[in-house]
Formats: sequence, C-alpha cells, structure tokens
Amino acid sequence: MVHPLLRGGPYANASLKFELLLIVEQKRTIKFLLGLNKDLDEVRGRVMGIKPFPTIWEAFVEVQREESIKKLTITNTNISSIVKGLALYTQIISEKQGWQRMPLV
Repeated sequence: MVHPLLRGGPYANASLKFELLLIVEQKRTIKFLLGLNKDLDEVRGRVMGIKPFPTIWEAFVEVQREESIKKLTITNTNISSIVKGLALYTQIISEKQGWQRMPLV
C-alpha cells in the first residue's frame, strides 16, 4: 500500500518522496520496538539511541542477536548446572560405595 502523499500531485518531487519514505520507515521501526517484550528493554533503548536511526531490518537483526545471546547464556548456565550436579552425584555415590580416587599421574 502506497502512502497517499507519495502518489503524485504536489509531493511528486523525488527528494520529498525519499524523506517521506524515511519517516514511514522510522515510524514502523518505532512501532516494532515498542511492541517488544519487557525483557528486551535494554536492546530497545540501545537501538533507539543509534544515530542515524536504524531501519526496521537493522532493528530486527539487533533484537534477534540479543535474543540469541540470551538463549546461549541460559543454555550455558543450564549445562553448567547439570555438569556440577552430575559431579556432585558421582562424588556422593563414590563415597557411599567406598571407591578411592586414583591419582591422575
């Protein structure tokens, strides 16, 4: 759908069309950023502070990157907890069964 001001008439000038397209793009980007979950407030603020104002695609890529980092952090934390739990479980079982630790060298 083409914005009414871009169809022609007094706004047929190419530079005005370009400026209007930039405004429309900025509004779409702002609408996208304002629709993000609360847990993405930090990335929202960071993206809105970028000069020149990013396109909706650039904002999307930045949000997606942040979500990937959060998922990776959560996954690493979970794996670390699992490994620590398994090590503790192994130690308890070893002690209950009277196993002796063998020297590594």
